[in-house]
Amino acid sequence: MIEQTIVSNLVGENGNSVDRIYGSIFGKLTLVNSDMSIYKGKIFKKTVIKQDIYGNNFKAPAFLTEDGRWFDRAGLPTSTPVLDKDENTNEN
Repeated sequence: MIEQTIVSNLVGENGNSVDRIYGSIFGKLTLVNSDMSIYKGKIFKKTVIKQDIYGNNFKAPAFLTEDGRWFDRAGLPTSTPVLDKDENTNEN
């Protein structure tokens, strides 16, 4: 078996591997861990409040794993965001 490295998981100055969520055209979400293994738990889509460069608030999607890790709308790890009070929880 040939081990493959997903290049888009390599970020930062040194090209360190990070956890990253990928979406398919059919809406399926897949989390590839930094060790290139596939996460088997549930991934929840949440709506969060973000702030633009002018200080205005806007709603954006974010993802929460069953084990408590947060990912931004690009699928990259992020800190715990401010949740929208009116959000609908979607599970993939």
